Amino acid sequence: MAEESIRVRSVEDAIRSEIEKENLQSAIDKLIREVVSEEAGQSSVVNPESIVARLLDSSTIQSLVQRVSASSRKAQTSHFPTGNLPLHVQEQIVPGRRYLYLRVCNGRAFVDHLKVKTSPAVDNQSYLTFHLALRSQRFETHGVPCVCEPAINEGFLFDLQLLKPDHGNILDCSELLTLDAPITLAAVRQEGLHRTATTLLSVYILDWRSVLARTSATTKLVCHLMGIGSEQQVPVGLLDLEATMFPSLELSLQTTVVSEYIQETNNRVGERRRLFIAYARQWWQEYTEASSSHSLRPVRIFSMDECGKNRFACEFVQKLEVGRALRSPEEAARWISILPTTSANQSPIGPCKPWYTLPTALMVRSLASDKVEYCNFFLDNSSSWKKMSDSATSSMIEKVPCLMPLTPASDDGNKRSVDMEVQLQVLIIEHRSDAGLSTQFNEHLGYILTPALWSYEREAVNGGDNMESRGAELFSAALMHTVPDGHTFKAFPFHFTHRSPRRAFNTILNSSIGREIVECRGDRVTLAIRSVTVCYPEHVFVTWLMVACSYRPVG
Repeated sequence: MAEESIRVRSVEDAIRSEIEKENLQSAIDKLIREVVSEEAGQSSVVNPESIVARLLDSSTIQSLVQRVSASSRKAQTSHFPTGNLPLHVQEQIVPGRRYLYLRVCNGRAFVDHLKVKTSPAVDNQSYLTFHLALRSQRFETHGVPCVCEPAINEGFLFDLQLLKPDHGNILDCSELLTLDAPITLAAVRQEGLHRTATTLLSVYILDWRSVLARTSATTKLVCHLMGIGSEQQVPVGLLDLEATMFPSLELSLQTTVVSEYIQETNNRVGERRRLFIAYARQWWQEYTEASSSHSLRPVRIFSMDECGKNRFACEFVQKLEVGRALRSPEEAARWISILPTTSANQSPIGPCKPWYTLPTALMVRSLASDKVEYCNFFLDNSSSWKKMSDSATSSMIEKVPCLMPLTPASDDGNKRSVDMEVQLQVLIIEHRSDAGLSTQFNEHLGYILTPALWSYEREAVNGGDNMESRGAELFSAALMHTVPDGHTFKAFPFHFTHRSPRRAFNTILNSSIGREIVECRGDRVTLAIRSVTVCYPEHVFVTWLMVACSYRPVG
């Protein structure tokens, strides 16, 4: 009865709101007078039921009823309990939309990924971060120390209506069941205070549709995280989740209905894949029969993904719409070129290194390789390339672009540049002191190196133009006014995508001209160092560094 009274009150409020909003009271009064006048003119007795019927048939009342009905449905969907949601999550909920709230509770049995701090002065602690993606929606947990039972306790709200943007009404059980859009969950380990070294531990594909068969408001899930690629059989740990549908489902589906539908979907995908494999075998036979050398070529039709699943190679290539994160194709190409690659000691043990699908590649911000060697890109050359059937390949690849948002470029490039310069100055002073040399830095000389470093990055993005040559002329002019007569000026630029001053200093010393500048000898020797960091999306950055010296030769 209480629920019924609440529903009645919500309808009354909706009617009152619509009448006041459209100022319909006077229009309704006028309509009633007209109907009563007509009824009274035809008969001396006025029939109330006839008046009501004529009122309901009028366009004014019909329009009011439709608006009140829509407003009432919207109001009813907004009266679901959200008390167990954090306040900042409650503020994200819009009435009339279906949400999945997923809380990452804690981890268990992460015994193989522990790391003990050996010195309080050095932060060599490992941190665990969990990334979650559902098509265009991405979240990540805060880093927690990598211990056997990490306590995460963070929740994320997924808007399921975004999976069917053209659907006007709130999604019900049967409609949710048709959404084949699993959540990709990646476990990442990061090292040290700055968390520069990133290792992908596990990728888990979560089909959240199992909650459609649960009668309780919250469903507890346990994710058995396994290793990457060839280590797919090696346990990483357990992750406890809690999934809650908002608003709560009025009706739940039977477990058999959910499981049978998912199985039928998987069977259709499996049959499509089976047919393509049969086609690929025929294609390979024709390819190798065309020339005896073709069988020796490293042709990769299938490759293993991070979950140990063999995929058609073209499935790993997807269109990515990045919104405002990148401003031109040239800038996008530059961003791709500086994405950090996975080093050998981070690759999984085994004969086959996995290829990363797009969600995983953005989560760990690394690629499997940075080398493309001995490849002929003249795709129309039939002696080098054999085209596959469009109809066969189109059944295996996504046709719509991926709308997964990129993390915007960070704005701490200047701070990183200053930190790099300060620490490198210390390393240079120590190195020269060991060689019995004094050190003096020329801050103004370092300042005028800045335009040159910026021009190097612009040239890397744009490929060089007249503006870059003009920048070189201005840089030369500034040097003429800074370097004293009779002095020799030497400088050399470096660039890298890490933030380690020690690694940068080793790179300088491993270069003959870099070592010559750092160990410069002469009269009135001054050194200069300048760093410029350019930030790109997904926490990717490139640092340009120039070391320089000015001196008067002796003898």
